[in-house]
Amino acid sequence: MKIENIITNRLTNASHIQFMSDVDQLINLPEYITIKTEINDYYNSYALVVSQEMDIYQQESGSILTKKIKESDIFRSRIYSGLKLIIEGNTYNIDETIANSAIDIYRIMKQFNNPTKLSFNDATSTINGLITVFESNLAEDISNVAVHNWVDNLKQANDSFSDLMRTRNSELSARNKTSMKEARQSVDAFYSKIVQHINALALLHNDAHYDSFIQKLNTQINYIKNASAIKRGKAKSKKMGE
Repeated sequence: MKIENIITNRLTNASHIQFMSDVDQLINLPEYITIKTEINDYYNSYALVVSQEMDIYQQESGSILTKKIKESDIFRSRIYSGLKLIIEGNTYNIDETIANSAIDIYRIMKQFNNPTKLSFNDATSTINGLITVFESNLAEDISNVAVHNWVDNLKQANDSFSDLMRTRNSELSARNKTSMKEARQSVDAFYSKIVQHINALALLHNDAHYDSFIQKLNTQINYIKNASAIKRGKAKSKKMGE
């Protein structure tokens, strides 16, 4: 029994990562500790380049902070919208002092662009400018309408968003300069050496232990081949139907 051939350069990046990660997990199963030891010279390098490929794939797919940034933007937008509704409602307050203060605040808010409809950076700048006016010119009005907690929360949410953006920008600037293509080539090279070595050992020792490992790896190879063929078939059908 020998490990079946698979043309890895035909795999998509996602499928390549999945397959190579599955191979890594297979090698690390407790029952194959002997095999892992025998291919250790190749395996250590293989594990390293697989990890590097995963990092590059994640970087090229988008920062892991992107989701948090979107959630943070939604959160600050909710606070802004809630504050605006409270201010607008209090323009009809039966207490004239509160109503007049609410009118003054609402007028200023309308003069600023609605941050919920702006880009990330423009929204941050708009909220910063609004907070500055709230804390200086409108401090008394904010107190009269009793929305200082809302203003404080809006400021904190905007600061938190800015911190996330700065962190992501630092992350992006420190990205690995190795391309996905180069990373895949390195992984493929060490995978090929591992396959050749295990096939040679299996032939030399004729041990059922190797057959068990090879059978499981071949199952993964056939699975990824079939999955990739289905994807290519769907893509071809879609193109022909255009």
